Amino acid sequence: MAPTSEQDALFPRFAGVCRLVHNIGREQRSVRDTGSGLGHAAQCRKLPALRAAFDGVAAVSETCQEQALRALDRAIDNCFDGRAKHPTPRRRSDNDAFRFQGPGTHGAAPQCQKSSWCSVIDAASRES
Repeated sequence: MAPTSEQDALFPRFAGVCRLVHNIGREQRSVRDTGSGLGHAAQCRKLPALRAAFDGVAAVSETCQEQALRALDRAIDNCFDGRAKHPTPRRRSDNDAFRFQGPGTHGAAPQCQKSSWCSVIDAASRES
C-alpha cells in the first residue's frame, strides 16, 4: 500500500488520537478494576461523548479508535491469562500504530506504523 502525501501527513494525527484513546481506556480500566463490567463495549459506547468534546478526536476515524480499545481489551485479557504483562501507557513515537477496517479493505486491515510506511495485513490469514 502506497499512501499519498496527504495520507502520510494524516498518519501521525491518527496514531496520536488512537494513542490518546488507548491511554484514556487504560486509565478507566485501572480506576474501575477489570471485573467491574467496564469492557470494550462499554468504552466504545463512551467514544461519541469524547468525540463531541474534542474536534481533533472527531476528525479521526471512529473505527481506528474502536480498534485501539479492542487492542487494549485483548492486551488486558492476555495479562490476566498470564500470557503478557499489564499494558503500559503508549508514548509518542514509541511503536505508533493504528488499525483501520472499513469499506474497500476486503477483509484486510491496513496497519500503519511510523508515518512513513503502511502495510496491509490480511485479517483472515492471521486468524487461521
